[in-house]
Amino acid sequence: DFVATVEQILAPHYQWVSSTSLWSIRLLLFQAGGKSARITKVKKLTEGTGIGNIMGNKGAAAMVVRYLDTELCFIVSHLAAHQTNLVERRKDYRDIVRGLGSLAHR
Repeated sequence: DFVATVEQILAPHYQWVSSTSLWSIRLLLFQAGGKSARITKVKKLTEGTGIGNIMGNKGAAAMVVRYLDTELCFIVSHLAAHQTNLVERRKDYRDIVRGLGSLAHR
């Protein structure tokens, strides 16, 4: 599978921590080898903005990670393409930020 292939390429210098996806939007988190004990929290989040604002063909996948005393958030997204969809893309961005923000604080 995709994660195993990437893991095989990055080993032994990096080790897999976690992954999440929304349809074909994928987020893989790796870290330098031997540092796993420093990551104490991983929270996976997704926000679909496709058809009906729920389909995953557009949207974002995210992870909130605690590394030492710092909380980090990684987000990947797939939004509508082309200049003609700028208004839709901006709306989807706002929906993603709002949706992920509310999920992250639960």
